Amino acid sequence: MENSGIIIFSHLRTFHLKKLLNSLVQNNTNLPITVYIDKYEKKPSVQNELESLIEEYSQKLNISEIILRPEKFGLKKNILCGINRSFKLYDKLIILEEDLILGKHAISYFQDCLEIYENSQEIYHVNGWSKPLANNPYEYDLFLTSFMQCIGWATWRNAWLEFEQFLNQDFVDLDKSEVKKIDLNGKLGNVNQLIKNNLNFINTWAVYWQLYLFKNNKLSISPFTSQIFHSGFDELSTHNYVYEIKQSNLQENKINCKNIQIDNVVYDKLLSASHDEKSKIKIKNITFLHIYQTLVTKLYKIFVLTFIGGFKLRVRDKNILSAFI
Repeated sequence: MENSGIIIFSHLRTFHLKKLLNSLVQNNTNLPITVYIDKYEKKPSVQNELESLIEEYSQKLNISEIILRPEKFGLKKNILCGINRSFKLYDKLIILEEDLILGKHAISYFQDCLEIYENSQEIYHVNGWSKPLANNPYEYDLFLTSFMQCIGWATWRNAWLEFEQFLNQDFVDLDKSEVKKIDLNGKLGNVNQLIKNNLNFINTWAVYWQLYLFKNNKLSISPFTSQIFHSGFDELSTHNYVYEIKQSNLQENKINCKNIQIDNVVYDKLLSASHDEKSKIKIKNITFLHIYQTLVTKLYKIFVLTFIGGFKLRVRDKNILSAFI
């Protein structure tokens, strides 16, 4: 089993993927790269276009495998199956999607964090992207936080195996105080997303990774200044909305990954303050169904918190677990 690898998930946008590959070249990395390309049913030929683009970079990057999905997997299944498969080959993974642009030290940042904190019993996730914070009153490059970001991230095989075991339980309880914490006092939408998954309104995966980390008191490393720029909240994204989000400029200098603030409460307070300024969200193709699902979710949440005092959330989901086979 090799030590570390990079995996990329792609499905449609060649212009975004080219920017990502160019930024990887700028990182001067020799890590093996596996690319998982989902099938886009409306334009099947796009798989071959993406494959050809990647092959153009095979002299500049260590492209070890290109996996073409034989049918449409969808974002969740493509990512979960890809991570699960790759952790049979590697101990540590850097996980990217096609719509990211890396700072020139991003890969070394991930590698350093994966090496330095490999034996930590509380750090299970490495954020590459960080929401811009008003100011950093501390002389630290990195912070620990209770909240993960899956906009370019990294983790370890052992952490992922524990996550798989977590998904095998039927239900997880969240009381009122935990609801407040995992939602950053109402500034995040993690609980709403969990409810929508339980009601079969949506079918997502990352919120379950966040739930696992939260319930098991696992923390994420986050850079004060982003190592990654997210360029993908556009009309071709798989989301049903277009974000206009503020992003910090990419970190230009190599940071000291040992210079870390270990009290996660510090960063979480800074993060909470940064969410006072809302991102602009434009809903694409808004429908009556979307309005109905949003309303039902809000009413369900109010009812449960008012009359029951907490949630019993379904975790064991054959749609998620099937991706681990």
